[in-house]
Amino acid sequence: MEVITSASIVCPLIFMGLFCITSYFYFKRPDVLKLIVLLIWISLWLLSGRMIGIVVWPDIKVNIGWFDEPTESINLCARNADCETIVAQKTKATALPFWRLRIENPYVDQVIFVGPFIWGRTLKMFNEKLK
Repeated sequence: MEVITSASIVCPLIFMGLFCITSYFYFKRPDVLKLIVLLIWISLWLLSGRMIGIVVWPDIKVNIGWFDEPTESINLCARNADCETIVAQKTKATALPFWRLRIENPYVDQVIFVGPFIWGRTLKMFNEKLK
Protein backbone atom coordinates (compact mmCIF):
# COMPACT_ATOMS: atom_id res chain seq x y z
CA MET A 1 0.00 0.00 0.00
CA GLU A 2 1.33 3.39 -0.94
CA VAL A 3 0.34 5.97 1.65
CA ILE A 4 0.72 9.72 1.47
CA THR A 5 0.66 11.78 4.68
CA SER A 6 2.11 15.16 5.59
CA ALA A 7 5.89 15.42 5.23
CA SER A 8 6.64 14.02 8.68
CA ILE A 9 5.48 14.11 12.27
CA VAL A 10 7.18 17.51 12.60
CA CYS A 11 4.44 19.46 10.77
CA PRO A 12 1.53 18.33 12.99
CA LEU A 13 3.71 18.75 16.10
CA ILE A 14 4.56 22.34 15.17
CA PHE A 15 0.89 23.21 14.68
CA MET A 16 -0.06 21.46 17.93
CA GLY A 17 2.70 23.34 19.78
CA LEU A 18 1.53 26.66 18.36
CA PHE A 19 -2.04 25.75 19.35
CA CYS A 20 -0.97 25.00 22.93
CA ILE A 21 1.05 28.22 23.26
CA THR A 22 -1.79 30.31 21.84
CA SER A 23 -4.28 28.51 24.13
CA TYR A 24 -2.18 29.43 27.15
CA PHE A 25 -2.15 33.10 26.22
CA TYR A 26 -5.83 33.06 25.25
CA PHE A 27 -7.00 31.59 28.56
CA LYS A 28 -4.67 33.88 30.48
CA ARG A 29 -6.40 36.94 28.94
CA PRO A 30 -9.16 36.18 26.37
CA ASP A 31 -9.19 38.25 23.21
CA VAL A 32 -10.97 37.91 19.85
CA LEU A 33 -7.71 38.07 17.88
CA LYS A 34 -6.19 35.29 20.00
CA LEU A 35 -9.31 33.19 19.44
CA ILE A 36 -9.04 33.64 15.66
CA VAL A 37 -5.35 32.65 15.74
CA LEU A 38 -6.26 29.67 17.92
CA LEU A 39 -8.86 28.49 15.39
CA ILE A 40 -6.37 28.91 12.53
CA TRP A 41 -3.76 26.76 14.33
CA ILE A 42 -6.24 23.98 15.11
CA SER A 43 -7.49 24.01 11.50
CA LEU A 44 -3.95 23.74 10.14
CA TRP A 45 -3.19 20.96 12.62
CA LEU A 46 -6.21 18.97 11.43
CA LEU A 47 -5.39 19.53 7.76
CA SER A 48 -1.79 18.42 8.31
CA GLY A 49 -3.02 15.02 9.48
CA ARG A 50 -4.79 13.97 6.26
CA MET A 51 -3.87 10.56 4.80
CA ILE A 52 -4.58 9.00 1.38
CA GLY A 53 -3.46 5.50 0.41
CA ILE A 54 -3.92 3.11 -2.52
CA VAL A 55 -4.10 -0.62 -1.80
CA VAL A 56 -3.21 -2.47 -5.00
CA TRP A 57 -3.39 -6.08 -3.91
CA PRO A 58 -5.61 -8.13 -3.39
CA ASP A 59 -8.40 -5.57 -3.84
CA ILE A 60 -7.77 -2.28 -5.55
CA LYS A 61 -9.09 0.36 -3.17
CA VAL A 62 -8.38 3.84 -1.87
CA ASN A 63 -8.04 4.36 1.88
CA ILE A 64 -8.74 7.81 3.29
CA GLY A 65 -8.18 8.93 6.85
CA TRP A 66 -6.63 11.21 9.43
CA PHE A 67 -3.32 10.86 11.29
CA ASP A 68 -2.42 7.44 9.79
CA GLU A 69 -5.78 5.88 10.71
CA PRO A 70 -8.00 4.95 7.74
CA THR A 71 -11.55 6.15 8.29
CA GLU A 72 -13.00 5.39 4.85
CA SER A 73 -12.26 2.88 2.11
CA ILE A 74 -13.39 3.09 -1.52
CA ASN A 75 -13.30 -0.09 -3.62
CA LEU A 76 -12.47 0.77 -7.23
CA CYS A 77 -14.06 -2.39 -8.66
CA ALA A 78 -16.46 -5.20 -7.79
CA ARG A 79 -15.22 -8.51 -6.39
CA ASN A 80 -15.78 -10.57 -9.56
CA ALA A 81 -14.66 -7.92 -12.05
CA ASP A 82 -11.37 -7.64 -13.90
CA CYS A 83 -9.90 -5.00 -11.62
CA GLU A 84 -6.65 -4.45 -13.50
CA THR A 85 -8.45 -3.57 -16.73
CA ILE A 86 -10.97 -1.34 -15.00
CA VAL A 87 -8.33 0.59 -13.07
CA ALA A 88 -5.86 0.82 -15.95
CA GLN A 89 -8.29 1.80 -18.71
CA LYS A 90 -11.55 3.06 -17.24
CA THR A 91 -10.62 4.79 -13.99
CA LYS A 92 -9.68 8.44 -13.98
CA ALA A 93 -8.91 10.94 -11.26
CA THR A 94 -9.92 14.55 -11.85
CA ALA A 95 -8.67 17.48 -9.78
CA LEU A 96 -11.43 19.68 -8.36
CA PRO A 97 -11.26 23.05 -6.58
CA PHE A 98 -10.51 23.28 -2.85
CA TRP A 99 -8.14 20.28 -2.77
CA ARG A 100 -10.73 17.70 -3.83
CA LEU A 101 -10.34 14.75 -6.19
CA ARG A 102 -13.03 12.95 -8.20
CA ILE A 103 -12.43 9.24 -8.82
CA GLU A 104 -14.57 7.83 -11.64
CA ASN A 105 -15.03 4.44 -13.27
CA PRO A 106 -18.06 2.20 -14.07
CA TYR A 107 -18.33 1.16 -10.39
CA VAL A 108 -17.34 4.31 -8.52
CA ASP A 109 -18.04 8.02 -8.82
CA GLN A 110 -16.69 9.54 -5.62
CA VAL A 111 -15.31 12.92 -4.59
CA ILE A 112 -12.71 12.87 -1.80
CA PHE A 113 -11.12 15.68 0.15
CA VAL A 114 -7.33 15.58 -0.06
CA GLY A 115 -6.16 18.72 1.74
CA PRO A 116 -3.50 21.32 0.97
CA PHE A 117 -0.51 19.63 2.61
CA ILE A 118 -0.57 16.48 0.45
CA TRP A 119 -2.32 17.79 -2.68
CA GLY A 120 0.63 17.70 -5.09
CA ARG A 121 1.93 14.31 -4.01
CA THR A 122 -1.57 12.81 -4.15
CA LEU A 123 -2.13 14.01 -7.72
CA LYS A 124 1.25 12.58 -8.72
CA MET A 125 0.44 9.24 -7.07
CA PHE A 126 -2.97 8.94 -8.73
CA ASN A 127 -1.55 9.88 -12.14
CA GLU A 128 1.16 7.22 -11.81
CA LYS A 129 -1.11 4.46 -10.47
CA LEU A 130 -4.06 5.03 -12.79
CA LYS A 131 -2.16 5.29 -16.07
